[in-house]
Amino acid sequence: MKNLLLKIHLYSGLFFFPLLVIFGLSSLHINHHFQLFEENQEWSEEQVLNLHFKDTSDNQVLAETIRDSLGLMGWCPWWKQNREGDKYRFGVVHNGAEYKINADLSKDLVTLKKRGKGFANVLQSLHFLGEEIPRGPLAVNSWRFYQTLGVVYLLLASATGIFLFSRKKKERKTGLIIGCGFFTASVLLMLYIWQVG
Repeated sequence: MKNLLLKIHLYSGLFFFPLLVIFGLSSLHINHHFQLFEENQEWSEEQVLNLHFKDTSDNQVLAETIRDSLGLMGWCPWWKQNREGDKYRFGVVHNGAEYKINADLSKDLVTLKKRGKGFANVLQSLHFLGEEIPRGPLAVNSWRFYQTLGVVYLLLASATGIFLFSRKKKERKTGLIIGCGFFTASVLLMLYIWQVG
């Protein structure tokens, strides 16, 4: 039983190691905003495309229809939408890029500009990505399941790690003191932050 738990503990750790690295680096960047990772991405040159689409009074439906016709993935946030007569402007965003789209509904013309978000923003977005990206590929939309399994693994790894450590008689006392010490310090820190407000 002990050997089986040890193998599960170790091999699962290797499987979820990338997730832990991404969580660690993105947490540091979110809290400290390292200049090393700050990238100013430029908008691409504007592309003009002929695109036949059915007009609709629902801006959200129209944005998603044009997005799908262009073969783009991402969300069409309502706050990036603006319609004046036959002119309709909106944005499409996802973890790696954003698009500005201007549609001339009377001429079936669409202009498109793209801007990448840079490595740091992609890394940071993986920290929070917990939902499916519209029209996103399977590899991207599988991340949320990997992320959930990673959290479950951390809880199980903590339990199996404590169990395996407790089986080592020589180091049991030292491990108990260190484990209780860090746990107590963490609880005291949370209580202190809660009191200070």
